[in-house]
Amino acid sequence: QMLTADNIDSDQTQATMNTSVSELAVENGSGLVAKASDNLVASYDKSQSQSVAESKLNSAPVNTQEKFIQTYKPQPVKLDKGVVVIAFGDPAIANPIEKIVETELKQQNIKVMNELFIPGMKQVMNNGMDFAAMKSLIEKNGGQAMIIANVNYIGSQELLYAGRSSELINAQIDVDTYDIQTGDSIGTGFGSNISYTSLNATEQASDAIQPYLHQLSSELKDKI
Repeated sequence: QMLTADNIDSDQTQATMNTSVSELAVENGSGLVAKASDNLVASYDKSQSQSVAESKLNSAPVNTQEKFIQTYKPQPVKLDKGVVVIAFGDPAIANPIEKIVETELKQQNIKVMNELFIPGMKQVMNNGMDFAAMKSLIEKNGGQAMIIANVNYIGSQELLYAGRSSELINAQIDVDTYDIQTGDSIGTGFGSNISYTSLNATEQASDAIQPYLHQLSSELKDKI
């Protein structure tokens, strides 16, 4: 056989590869070499398959390419799952208000989403009133609106009666509704002062929020 520069380079390259493989086999064991070889083959096959797929797509008619792109384009979430009601502040007032509002919406045939079933919502709520983060999670899960009730503590005083004492808490209730798609406010919102003790908190919460319920449901029906 006639020796050429190409043959010499090829033989030297092959000899170098064989020597490297042998050294790896001695140092790390033949199993590692076999695994490395398999990984190289798999990587080559994957790159070849990807190149073939891209080549076929690029050579396809324009309408076929557009159809392919539209098929794999992420589709927007349909916002039709209803309203999320979230209450912050003293649970003695916040929890009854949330329950009362949800009950009113259901009676008016307005869908209500439970915020506890929205992935990630509990963590966001634990970090405070992050409206943007809450809106984003509700939107991803198809919500249409969110109602935020906040019980703001103002102060307290001690009541003495019949030899007993009780703490009278003074607070401000604020309720606002937001369109999830636009982030705009829905309606005028609601605010009221409230004073309560641990014995009458639920009753006081109901008395405070009841005058607003009809207006709230009407504003939502006009929007969603």
